[in-house]
Amino acid sequence: MEKIKTKKLNIGQIGTLKINIPIVSSGAGKKRIVILCGIHGDEKSGLFVVHRLLKDLKDIEGKIDIILAANPLAQSLGMRVSPNDFHNLNRIFPGNKNTDFSRRLANKIFNFCKGADAVIDLHTFQDNAPIVAIFVNSGNEIIKKKCLELINVFNPQAIWKVNFESAEESKFSGALGSVLAVHEIVNFAVEMPEVFSINDEQLDQVKNGLLRVLGFLGFVKISRNNSERALAVPIFQRIKVRTNEAGLFIPIKSILKKIRKGEIVGRLVSLPDFKVKKVVSPCHGILLIIKSRDLVATGDVLFSIGQSEQ
Repeated sequence: MEKIKTKKLNIGQIGTLKINIPIVSSGAGKKRIVILCGIHGDEKSGLFVVHRLLKDLKDIEGKIDIILAANPLAQSLGMRVSPNDFHNLNRIFPGNKNTDFSRRLANKIFNFCKGADAVIDLHTFQDNAPIVAIFVNSGNEIIKKKCLELINVFNPQAIWKVNFESAEESKFSGALGSVLAVHEIVNFAVEMPEVFSINDEQLDQVKNGLLRVLGFLGFVKISRNNSERALAVPIFQRIKVRTNEAGLFIPIKSILKKIRKGEIVGRLVSLPDFKVKKVVSPCHGILLIIKSRDLVATGDVLFSIGQSEQ
C-alpha cells in the first residue's frame, strides 16, 4: 500500500462542534482524481471498497484524493439527509458559500472537485440491486462521451442513464455529477448494495473497476487480468414503480431478470385485513432494483424496471 496523507476541509461549526470533511490522499502531481464516499450519510459500502482499494495502490502517477465523509454530520448519525437542516446534499450542488450550512458544504465539495481529471462518487441503493454506474447525461457531447468511456472501463453490470425529462429524475439536476459535467469535469457515480448485504465478490468488483479506471487514466499500472473490458454494458433508463396501497411487500423476482408487462413481480399483503394482491410490472424491461421483504407505505417505490436503449 502506498503511503497515505490525511487532511481535513473545515466547513464551519455547529455549537461547539467543528465540522470537517476528512480526506486521505496518495501520490503527488498535477494529475488528480477524486473519489467520494458518504454524500448520503447512511451509505457505507463505499468505505469498505476504499479500504480494499488503498491496499492495492502502488506506484501512483499523479494524486488520488478520497473523501471519506462528504456529509460528515449525516454520516455520524447514519442519516441520509443533513440532520441540522434536512437537506439532501446531492440535490443542492454547486451550493453557495454564503447561505445555509449544507449549501456551504456542497460548495466546498464542488470546489474541491473542480480541476480534477475525473471524479467518481460512491453510493448505495437502499434495495436489492446489482453494481450500477450512473451516467448523468449532462454537459456537452464531448464530456458525455468521456463519461461513458470511463463507465465502460469500470465495467458495471448495468448503466443507468438519467432522464431529466422524467418527473422522478428531474431532481438530479442538482446532483454533484450533473453539475460537474456541466462544468466539463468527467465523472460518474456507482451504486452498489447496502453494507449489510454486499458480499466480498461485489466489493472486489467495485474495487477492480476503480483500478481499471485508474489504470486507463494513467494513475496506476494494473495486471493484465484486470485490464480486460466488457464489449458492451447495457444502458437503461429507469422506471420506478410505486404502490398505491400499504402493507407487507413480498418480492418473488430477482434482479437483472427480464420482466414482461403484466408479469407478477411480488405480492402485497394489505393491513389490517391481510388480503393478498398481486404486484405486476407496468412494462417490459429488466428488473434493476427490487425492495426486500418489508412493510411499505402508500407511494413507496417497490421496484424499478430498466428499459434498454440498445
